[in-house]
Amino acid sequence: MKAKTKLIELSLCLACASAPGALLTVNAKPAAVAVNESGRPDRQSIEGRVSAKTDTTLIVNGKVIAIAATTSFMKDGKSIFSMDVQNGDYVKVLASRGTDGPLVAESVEVLVKE
Repeated sequence: MKAKTKLIELSLCLACASAPGALLTVNAKPAAVAVNESGRPDRQSIEGRVSAKTDTTLIVNGKVIAIAATTSFMKDGKSIFSMDVQNGDYVKVLASRGTDGPLVAESVEVLVKE
């Protein structure tokens, strides 16, 4: 019985020791990016007002732009969160076309536009 208890303790220790490594493998990876004829990523800059926003998309100038886990957000030279971007904000978005077609935001900058 004592050997069985030790075996269970050892199994739990091994499981706990390997957990941080398992968590690291869950990190988000950048979305696959399509390339144009010259072999460069198919990127575009879109500037305009946010007409609609969800947790995963922005609509700017009628274009639906996906928000990825790797998308960066800035305002006044400082990092902000995606939830800080509001409908009506004037933004500049650097986006890439994903390999499956949709635009994916690499960066979103809220601009002060009067």
